Amino acid sequence: MKGNRFINVIKLIFLLVGCTVASYFVFKGWYTYAVFLFLFISGFAYRFYQQIHYLSKQLVEFSEAVKYHDFTRRFVVKNPKSTEGKLFTAFNQINDTYKEISIDKEIQHQYLDRVINMLNSAIIFYQLDTGKVMWVNDAFKQLFHMPHLGNISALKKKHEELYEKTMRLNVGQQQMESVQSNKGKIKLLIQSSSFETQDAVFRIVVYQNINEAMDETETKAWQKLLRVLTHEIMNSIAPISSLAETLNGRLNHFRGVEDIEDLKVGISTIQRRSQGLLHFAKSYRMINKVDEPLLTPIAVAQLFEHIYQLLEPTIIQKNVDVDIILKNTRLVLHADVNLIE
Repeated sequence: MKGNRFINVIKLIFLLVGCTVASYFVFKGWYTYAVFLFLFISGFAYRFYQQIHYLSKQLVEFSEAVKYHDFTRRFVVKNPKSTEGKLFTAFNQINDTYKEISIDKEIQHQYLDRVINMLNSAIIFYQLDTGKVMWVNDAFKQLFHMPHLGNISALKKKHEELYEKTMRLNVGQQQMESVQSNKGKIKLLIQSSSFETQDAVFRIVVYQNINEAMDETETKAWQKLLRVLTHEIMNSIAPISSLAETLNGRLNHFRGVEDIEDLKVGISTIQRRSQGLLHFAKSYRMINKVDEPLLTPIAVAQLFEHIYQLLEPTIIQKNVDVDIILKNTRLVLHADVNLIE
């Protein structure tokens, strides 16, 4: 580089000396020599100007190519040691570097695009001040039937309800909303975040369809509830069935007044438990309505007696001795008799 500077300085000195000598020839009246020397100096100066102008033109063209991200041009290096050769070599190196950066960015863009499009959540990414949409994934396009969205304001025309709920959402917060989609009315969990670059502020909004998750949870809840109902109904029916079978046996071997009293007690127990079971079924007829327990005073001794009468056939069948011992026979509790039995 220093050699090129030295050569350029020598050229400038030569031009100055030539002009001085030409002036001296004119001063002496040697016009013929002055004209020939002037023509030679003019040709040399023009050649020097062409060289500088060519390099300046190449520099301007390179700047324009960088401005418009055109890194395909290659500069031919004829003499690597010349000023032109060194400049063109630097241009080619810069082009190669920018090309590598561009390829890396494209790979990252494609990777991010594939990852985001694999997500089930709908995502929209736009510039906050202008509303220009930078990115919309496939899930958003399919869920809201929008193949193209250039600006966030266009969302107001295509889906006003979704637009208003998106604009109301504060950055960093999340909320659950019901909106219309191509799948009908769905519940969405909407979340928003933002980030700032040197040029602008951008906002990312994520719409997660939670209908399927809620349906799955609701199904599991129903299954658990049905298991509870089945258990309660079986617990109520089994003793009644056993007691009815015992009473039927006593009818076949009727012995008189004692059996009549036992039959009355058994029938009364069956009636009471049947009414309780009917009340239980009515309570769950509207499953989304939880009835308040009907609290009434119940004598504990009487409660145990009723339970014993209900389970007596099973107790006898399994040879179980049952003793009901109450220190306070007047003990009373407040409860729903149908539920507690």
